[in-house]
Amino acid sequence: MFKKFIELAQSRGKKYLWLEVLEQNERAYRFYEKQGMVHIKDTVLRTASQESILKVMGMTI
Repeated sequence: MFKKFIELAQSRGKKYLWLEVLEQNERAYRFYEKQGMVHIKDTVLRTASQESILKVMGMTI
């Protein structure tokens, strides 16, 4: 499914893919690393009741 998503983005002229993964979701983070994505930066998501770290990942497609 990930490869199909990349193909769809490329067919629409996109050159770069990025996404955010919750820091606690290590399984997803490892999956995206295996697909060739790299860690770009961490960002904080704050709501009225909680604070979460988001890992921003990206890759050239």
